[in-house]
Amino acid sequence: MFNINDVVEILRNNSSIAIPISLIISIVISLVGILPSGIITLAASISNVDSTIFTVATLIGKVPSIALEALVSYDIINIYDNWIRLVITVIGLIFVKFTITKKKDD
Repeated sequence: MFNINDVVEILRNNSSIAIPISLIISIVISLVGILPSGIITLAASISNVDSTIFTVATLIGKVPSIALEALVSYDIINIYDNWIRLVITVIGLIFVKFTITKKKDD
C-alpha cells in the first residue's frame, strides 16, 4: 500500500521531468481511489506539482464519482419517473464490482 512519503516522492520526481507524467500520476491515483483525496492534496501541496496540473487532475479524477452520485441521487428522488435508469445503473455497478473483485482474485 502507498504511504504519503511515496506519493510525495513520485510527484516531486516526476513533476520536474515532464508535466504530463505528474498529471497522469495524479489522475490515476484519484481515479483508482488508493488514497483519500486529502492525502493526495497534501502530497501535491508539499511537492512541486504545478497548481494548474493539480486542478486539472483533481477535476478529471472526481468527475466520474460525482456524476454517478448525482445520477443515482436524482433517480432515487424521482424514482417513479427514472426507475428503469436506476435499475440499469445499479446492475451496472454490481457488474463492475464483481468484475473488479474477480480480477483481483485471479
